[in-house]
Amino acid sequence: MSAVANAAHGHSLIRTLVHNGVNNLVVSPGSRNTPLVVAAAAVDGLTLHVVLDERTAGFVALGLARASGVPAAMLCTSGSAGANYYPAVIEAAASRLPLIVLTADRPADLHHCGTNQTIDQLRLFGSHVRWFADIGAPASADDSTPESGAGSVATIAARAVHEATASPPGPVHLNVHYRKPLWAPGESVSSVGPAPVRVIHGVSAVTAAQAGVLAAQLSSHPRGVIVCGPRPTPDAETGRAFARSVSRLATRLGWPVLAEPASNLRFSRAAEGVVATADALLRADEIGASLAPTLVLRFGQAPISAAVNAWLRKHASGRTILVDADGWHHDPDHLAAQVVVAPAGAFCDAVGAALPKLETDAAWRALWTRADQAARQALDDTTAAGTWEGAVARTIVECLPEGAALHVSNSMPIRDLDSFAPPLHRDIQVFVSRGANGIDGTVATACGESLAWTGGPTLLLTGDLALLHDIGSVRAAAQLGARLSIVVIDNGGGGIFELLPIAAHEAVFERAFLTPQQADLVGLCRAAGARVTEVGTLEELRRTVAADLERDAVTVTVVRVDRTENLSRHTHAWAAVRQSTLEKMDVGLAQS
Repeated sequence: MSAVANAAHGHSLIRTLVHNGVNNLVVSPGSRNTPLVVAAAAVDGLTLHVVLDERTAGFVALGLARASGVPAAMLCTSGSAGANYYPAVIEAAASRLPLIVLTADRPADLHHCGTNQTIDQLRLFGSHVRWFADIGAPASADDSTPESGAGSVATIAARAVHEATASPPGPVHLNVHYRKPLWAPGESVSSVGPAPVRVIHGVSAVTAAQAGVLAAQLSSHPRGVIVCGPRPTPDAETGRAFARSVSRLATRLGWPVLAEPASNLRFSRAAEGVVATADALLRADEIGASLAPTLVLRFGQAPISAAVNAWLRKHASGRTILVDADGWHHDPDHLAAQVVVAPAGAFCDAVGAALPKLETDAAWRALWTRADQAARQALDDTTAAGTWEGAVARTIVECLPEGAALHVSNSMPIRDLDSFAPPLHRDIQVFVSRGANGIDGTVATACGESLAWTGGPTLLLTGDLALLHDIGSVRAAAQLGARLSIVVIDNGGGGIFELLPIAAHEAVFERAFLTPQQADLVGLCRAAGARVTEVGTLEELRRTVAADLERDAVTVTVVRVDRTENLSRHTHAWAAVRQSTLEKMDVGLAQS
């Protein structure tokens, strides 16, 4: 009877996933995945999250993986259901997040003959998965064929976790066939069965010889900089350790550290001497020229800031060392002369220990300090009042308590956070989907992160278009019992495009790029089960966010922003930074 074989097969697969560290499974209802759902409900150590819509489910799993640092699994029925996972799979692949995608399927003999809810699911996600396996229907109870037995599927499940967590980590896809009857009343499987397979990973490191060569190279450049872009952080402690290691190395070298929020150095007790104004500072060519480095050490993905990237293109070509644990070349402008394949923290510690005693260039570090202080003062002045996007981003960060997690939507929110948020001497975890850099699944991803994050409350800062794109996930977050505070900047459409040259194309700009919205965000979010508040001032925003972060529920705060004023405020801020910094640097340069 196939129900018995299905039960043993499903139990072996799920049990092995859990044995290798998977502790969250996001299930979307269906019939063909019954053996795996029943098994998942019976296996200890696994938390089930039930989400109706597979697209939302995929991003919830992605958020769980990002915030927990361990693989998360998602499971759906056969047919088009799995296709809805595609955007989350793409983001996981580009962000190096470990996902296990389980799609149920009908047996091979029911394909290509008009069977309902049956499509070609083989290699459904193409090159976006690290590994794919098609698992045939399990053998019947009286068949000893090993290929489709419980022992075989345990081996495949163990390899799936290995492939998802190897270097580089990412999504894997298991397509699992089941034959009816999928389950029979009273059918159960004991925990006795083939022993689950476990895979153990080693850790690469920089050798003493390599560290010595790199230390000599770095020490020969007293006017270097460290640039920290978005980094996948498997857990908070690893992030803090990296911050300490980078800070120690920067201090030994006398180099400044340019750290954007998604690097998880800017908001950290462990980080020292972080330059948080690089995006604003380096918009002015004359300032950038004065701060040009002779060597750049880069960690993480390419910087978010267009100004920082332009500055690197001009001054760091062929003078960049890129460090990445997986050897990924996050170097779209092809500036790196060297790529070091090593964990970032281990690299900093090994090279720092190998450095000779140095006479650092005090004038170089002082020049950066003066420029950063001048820019910081100008940015603080321009964001002190007025409800515009830069001021909102700064206010949100200042509201967050120690241990909080902040997910920032792409488009303007992450750019405004980078531009205007000051460094804070407290630990705040920043999450952002900078793999494919889209707005898809923003709410669902933050929901998954909130379910996995244990350090404190989770807040999502997003724009109105990203919220509308994923509005159904507000309801899913409420149903899953997420503790999630959402702050929505409502500028009536795609305000980011007003900062681009296309804004001058009057014939198509308003309709095709700005995409003005008149949606009732308050009504939509309330209907989805969230507690909603509208605010009009920064003080109201502070009070509301402080209260919402204490609630064990999904809350939404809508901040309405005038696009015209917002554009002028940004322009004024950049001009103020340029003027203030040039004045300060002229004095500083004359003194040094």
